[in-house]
Amino acid sequence: MSFTTATWPTARGLCLALAFLPLLGSLAAALQPRKSSHMAAVDPEARPALAFQQYMTDLGNLDENRSSGAAAFVFTNRSAHPVHINKITPSCGCLTTRITTVDYAPGAQGEFFIQLDSVGENPGLRQFDAQVVYETRDKNGQKIREYTEKVWFKVIIPAKKLIVEPAAVIIYQAASGDPTSRVVQLIDYREGDFEIVSTETSHPQVFAKVMGLKAGASPKTQEVEVIVQGTFPDKPVKALVQIRTNDPTYQLIKIPMLIQGMPAAKAE
Repeated sequence: MSFTTATWPTARGLCLALAFLPLLGSLAAALQPRKSSHMAAVDPEARPALAFQQYMTDLGNLDENRSSGAAAFVFTNRSAHPVHINKITPSCGCLTTRITTVDYAPGAQGEFFIQLDSVGENPGLRQFDAQVVYETRDKNGQKIREYTEKVWFKVIIPAKKLIVEPAAVIIYQAASGDPTSRVVQLIDYREGDFEIVSTETSHPQVFAKVMGLKAGASPKTQEVEVIVQGTFPDKPVKALVQIRTNDPTYQLIKIPMLIQGMPAAKAE
């Protein structure tokens, strides 16, 4: 019958296709990329040795009756080696760091503090950071690997009551080596009076002299002259001026300095 004659080639083709399926499957498997049976080796030293409880701290609103605040950062040495902290570098001259121990055994916990002096800073929400450089060491005290990490904190600084201008002093020494000076102003927007009790500096060639109230200034402005004497090397030198007052809110005002000396004259 015509039915049987028409369907016989189709059935035969189907049988041939089924016969070739195993061969096609083997060919497809051969063309697939081979997967390695071994995992890539992971360097245990690539992971930072210190684990911080938090990398960002929120201090909230700074007390308007205080000019400073501190952020604490707690960490653990999670490596198999001792850790030595080389340095902690804050992002602003208004920050100082404090740490009591710089060496930590495996599993040991530690902390450091970042202190903010907000006197010379603008009000509002501010964010600061500090860079922490540390290294793991072997049993002989030799460096294995160095790490660099950052921690941050944010704070809301209230509207100013006392402004220090400039907040930091930068002096480029004259070629003659003559004394160089800058005037720092303490501008008080509050009603009332305060007095400068004393001044001191961290460098023997830097002096601070109280000049008193600036005549005719409104608001009231106290002035301090910062004087640099002698010769400084051709590299940045850091110093600090501290002004003590009888004001309970601003008892100690710190002003960071950077002094750049002149290059040494070349011999002819």
